Amino acid sequence: MRIKQGKLKENDISELKRATQSLDYLWNSAGLSFTPKIHGVLSHAVEQVERLQGIRDLLEDDLEHLHQMSKKIADRTNRIKKKDQQARSHSQMEAKRNNSEIIARTLQSQTESKRVYKRKRVDAAEKAATAKKERDENCIETIMAVEGKPYIKMVSFYDNEKASLLNVDSNG
Repeated sequence: MRIKQGKLKENDISELKRATQSLDYLWNSAGLSFTPKIHGVLSHAVEQVERLQGIRDLLEDDLEHLHQMSKKIADRTNRIKKKDQQARSHSQMEAKRNNSEIIARTLQSQTESKRVYKRKRVDAAEKAATAKKERDENCIETIMAVEGKPYIKMVSFYDNEKASLLNVDSNG
């Protein structure tokens, strides 16, 4: 599901459908309740990925990061008594944080302060590609195993006791 928008391949949708069906099966087998988040994944994720051609860059992590940044700024400006000054200060801090010149200078400073290693490390892109390939293979293996439906439905202690009491009443 974590596919950048526009980077969708042919088999990604079929794999996603298989994965959501397996998740639905496992979720039901475990007897877990359906939260709004799991409902969203099981009922709407495939359709959204198809419509948007990937949703990785629209995920919750990015929104959470934006909320954290906004909270940091709000924490700095909340003590200002006048609301118009508070709003202006908040806007100025947000503008500085999003200023492309400041971002570029920060990245340059970080790059210049990095150590130079004598031995060349494994290329990050190559390492990431290898890791992704391994994850994808493991994912397919797991989906295939779950599609065999090897799990029985879990029964809670309450349901088990209820069933045994009903059996006693019907037999007695």
